[in-house]
Amino acid sequence: MILDIPKIEQKDFECGPACVAQVLSYYKIVFDIDEIIDSTSNSYKYKDWDYLMAQYMIKKGLHPKIIAFQSLIYDPSWEKLNQKELLNKMKKELEFFYSDSPRLKHKGFLAWHNLGPEISELEEAIKFIQMGGEVILKPLTSSDICSFVKTKIPIICAYDSILLHGMKRGFMGKPDDISGNPMGHVSVISGYNETEFQLVDPSYWYRKEEKYFVNKDRLINSIITRNSQYIVCEK
Repeated sequence: MILDIPKIEQKDFECGPACVAQVLSYYKIVFDIDEIIDSTSNSYKYKDWDYLMAQYMIKKGLHPKIIAFQSLIYDPSWEKLNQKELLNKMKKELEFFYSDSPRLKHKGFLAWHNLGPEISELEEAIKFIQMGGEVILKPLTSSDICSFVKTKIPIICAYDSILLHGMKRGFMGKPDDISGNPMGHVSVISGYNETEFQLVDPSYWYRKEEKYFVNKDRLINSIITRNSQYIVCEK
């Protein structure tokens, strides 16, 4: 199953906005790439980026959902909550983050939490639900992704690109397997076969093809390592 999604080359490091543009082009929705960048990239470009991209797609008439399986801002006990109940929990959590609770300074808490990115993610996730978006808390599976693509719905996903492509870590554009950093990237899942997903990658950093296939399990694990969530871009 393959969706006809055009490749739109990213500007600089703006892979997320380029993926939004690819989805809008697929649905034949007029867009301005600079407007997408301005609307989504004033962020940590981490998990909060997913919600900013999804918010923008709502403004363009789409009905995105975010499938998430992570425990930093979402408690596993929230999985069966409806959107109103989930939103209430998230607002209470944000109140805690902005409180003067001594726990926020406890080294045992800070060992697990990076408050800046998490607060930004939580704020944007709240806005996303308030705008009519839906957050679904469940494990990430290749069968779910295939089901969406089979019904002609593309997926935007952020992933650890070093893991996906089996490359050396790097620093300042140079490979460094000892002291290099991992790297995140964003692409659109546009198809699948028995063992692979097709990606429309807005860069030419990793492959020279406009679209290419990657192992399903490797992509799922790279998504989990990076963001633990993906955007279902439904019209």
